[in-house]
Amino acid sequence: MLDIADILNLIRLNEIELQKTYKELESEDAETRNNAGEIVVQAENLGKKLK
Repeated sequence: MLDIADILNLIRLNEIELQKTYKELESEDAETRNNAGEIVVQAENLGKKLK
């Protein structure tokens, strides 16, 4: 089972990955932008559920 420190580390790592994904939204490659957009939408939906 995960303890609080593990959960906080997972949140931190997800935030780092999400920052990289936001940068990909500015890519010149349409597929990269679309994939990044889908990840952002999924992350935002998950964030709403966790609230």
